[in-house]
Amino acid sequence: MLLNITFILAPLFIGYAISIKQTRLINWVNRACSKMIYLILTLMGYNLAFIDHLSANLTRLSMICGVFVGLVSLFNISALTMMHRYLVIPVNVSQSQKVRISPQMFKDSLFMVGLVAFGFIVGLIGHWHLPYQAQLSDYILMLLLALIGLQLRASELSLRQILLDHRGILIALTIIISTIPATLLAGWILDLPHPLALALGSGFGWYSLSGILISGQVNALMGSSAFFIDLFRELLAIFLIPLLMPFSAACAIGYGGATSMDFTLPIISRTGGARCVPVAIVSGFILSLACPALIAIWLSFYHP
Repeated sequence: MLLNITFILAPLFIGYAISIKQTRLINWVNRACSKMIYLILTLMGYNLAFIDHLSANLTRLSMICGVFVGLVSLFNISALTMMHRYLVIPVNVSQSQKVRISPQMFKDSLFMVGLVAFGFIVGLIGHWHLPYQAQLSDYILMLLLALIGLQLRASELSLRQILLDHRGILIALTIIISTIPATLLAGWILDLPHPLALALGSGFGWYSLSGILISGQVNALMGSSAFFIDLFRELLAIFLIPLLMPFSAACAIGYGGATSMDFTLPIISRTGGARCVPVAIVSGFILSLACPALIAIWLSFYHP
């Protein structure tokens, strides 16, 4: 149990403990992080090709994604709606701020899906066993987590700033708490062990990390399931944030999950106005920290 948690959290907190200020170094960290994510996602797709009874398992993957995305979305939005009166966030919704959905928004997501597909096709055609494949993925993952810790520290969001914005904290806590019964129900429907179901639902939209963590700790099928669960959540957020914002800024920000501090932040800003930005950053930051921590904790109880 402690070994799994240490494996995931130690590199993350080591990276977070190091403060870097130079713009050139921060840019290098961002580039290195992206390249390692690309490599591990390709390896995840490659490992998927080696799963026994592949066609049946791909059907299983589709079912897992559909059930998890549906239930987690329902529970998250319902909980945030009930919390709406405690999470009053002034918004400035005007015609000029409405977001136009463009293909460019999906570019990075589609590219990452393409990497998983590429690895899967290469593995399916060649079926070559790579030397030290499992160990290589683990080493890359540890370095990746350290770089992610550096990225989070470079965001320059202090503990004082986080604690002062109670709305961002409440949104993040509401997402975390409402996700638990949703994932347990999904696990019961799909006959998955409780710890694994909880881990699958704890990505909060951070698909490039959740899929990698679960693939390394469980197997390629579950890792791919986590990847697509969080990918579809992010794609849905692109469409739902502009629709939810006029009715509840908390719902719009919360549904963005961990991506509210980066990928979906421009959409939140344009549809809700500048006052939504600090709340979104705090909520997204907390969920970004919670993602690897919760996945490590839940998987420490998983014994296949």
